[in-house]
Amino acid sequence: MKSHSAVYRMLIAIASISFLLTALVFIRLTKSVVSPDEGNFLPVLISAIAYLIIVNLVSGRNASAFNTDFPSLQGNQNEYRKQLDYFGRVPLKTLLVFILISAVWSSTLRFSCATLGMRTDVLVPLIMLLTSVSMLAASFIYVIGDNNISITLLSGKLREYPVNLKYPRQRNKNFIIPFFIAVMTIFCAVAIQQLQINLRGYMSLENAGKGNGMLYAFFTAYLLIVGTLIFLWTKGNSLIYKSLMKQLEDLTASEKNLAGRINVASIDELGFIAGRVNEFCQGLSVSVVELKEAQKALTDLGSELHSSAKDSAEAIARISESVEEVSGRMRDQAGSVQES
Repeated sequence: MKSHSAVYRMLIAIASISFLLTALVFIRLTKSVVSPDEGNFLPVLISAIAYLIIVNLVSGRNASAFNTDFPSLQGNQNEYRKQLDYFGRVPLKTLLVFILISAVWSSTLRFSCATLGMRTDVLVPLIMLLTSVSMLAASFIYVIGDNNISITLLSGKLREYPVNLKYPRQRNKNFIIPFFIAVMTIFCAVAIQQLQINLRGYMSLENAGKGNGMLYAFFTAYLLIVGTLIFLWTKGNSLIYKSLMKQLEDLTASEKNLAGRINVASIDELGFIAGRVNEFCQGLSVSVVELKEAQKALTDLGSELHSSAKDSAEAIARISESVEEVSGRMRDQAGSVQES
């Protein structure tokens, strides 16, 4: 479990560092176009370091959920439900917190970049562009973190799922992710277009062509990363479905092994289904065991009845012999009486 927690913290660190480096590169390049003087870059660096520390500390708090020992909590339904519910919401919480902190830092650039001689007409689209980059970084944390949750649950081989945990996470995820990705891609395209227009007045025709080429190359890379995230998100969902289908096939095989169970791989509708199937198999297994015990008791009772019937038959045979003997003596006595 601790390794999964470390992986999640590493995801946040990679996303925040990548966002920060991208932001600093864009600030530097934009500054060189708008104002040729060097300016004071120190306030931007100080705010960047502060952002890096804050975003990792605040977002990284959710990584502690990966240290939860879920197998040992299965006996305590209330605590088990509480921890599972919290664990399932970790990626979305991290995404929102990461975007919020990144948006706040991007907004503060309006003040820290004043020392660089950056104009407002350039700062606004630049902040919009950096916000879209932070949304992309947050999506990276969400997609990979969500896959990490499934891997963590599968490693715990959980068989129980609380009946009252009906959070429609799969439905929400199927809506939120495509919608969120579409919004941030449009936001990025608008920001690049506006930044391109606003920078045009500061560049020569040759430099404008190079600048436009760089912006288009960045947007192409942005789209490639978006496509990769969609692929990874789809692959993560298929992992859950494949795990569920594989174990359902094992349960419905010709051998009908009722001892088999489905491992809970997600905290959503599919996890709920896995829990209910396991409950059904458990109840059916108990019923079959009880039927076997009842059948054994009936067999033992039949054996006892057969033994009793055999003893009764032998007793009747002995009684019949005794009656026959008494009957013979009575005939002998009758003969003796007749002679007398």
